[in-house]
Amino acid sequence: PQTDRWEAVAALPYPLAGAALAGDDEALYLIGGWDGRAMHDEIWRYPLAADAPAPGEMGDSPPPQWQPLGNLSSPRAFLGAALVGGEIYIAGGYDGQRELDLAEVFTPATGERRQLPSLGSPRGGLALVYDGLGLYALGGGWTQTLSTHERYDTTTNAWSNFPSPIQGEWRNLGAAAVEGHLYLVGGWSGAPLDTHLDYQSSFRALLPVISNP
Repeated sequence: PQTDRWEAVAALPYPLAGAALAGDDEALYLIGGWDGRAMHDEIWRYPLAADAPAPGEMGDSPPPQWQPLGNLSSPRAFLGAALVGGEIYIAGGYDGQRELDLAEVFTPATGERRQLPSLGSPRGGLALVYDGLGLYALGGGWTQTLSTHERYDTTTNAWSNFPSPIQGEWRNLGAAAVEGHLYLVGGWSGAPLDTHLDYQSSFRALLPVISNP
């Protein structure tokens, strides 16, 4: 953005559609996906080294490459992923025949994977975002109608649902969490959407501090 230009960096390990991407200041994580013939279960890491040469610049060391980290519990694409506290939360997806209600956590540092409680409804083509307090599984409806989104509470280890403003299918939407708000844009619901919605997901109140004299 600072130079208003695109630069090519390391290509993906193979062509993919419907993969999930999560990241932080240290690395990007590529999860699952579909190559046009088969679903994939691989999890890849792309390091964002602070001392790596900038795109378009020469450096003494070779540019970083995608590194294999582990695998999902089953192959799938059109899933959701979000990085929270050094762990990757992964939910939903489509395996080529059915939508999935799977939810799991992958720890990049150790390669360990653990299961979470299943989503309340199978969801393919969902978005998964974290607003600092909870995880939100937004959209879906590849093979069934949906009327809700879902929230995962990390303290109670449980999913709950809340109404969706779009009934039926709403998949492959874009979503981001910013300062207690969820922004949901576009997607597919029988036709491409130009929707842009704002949902206030959390509330913060400042209380006065009263000290005894």
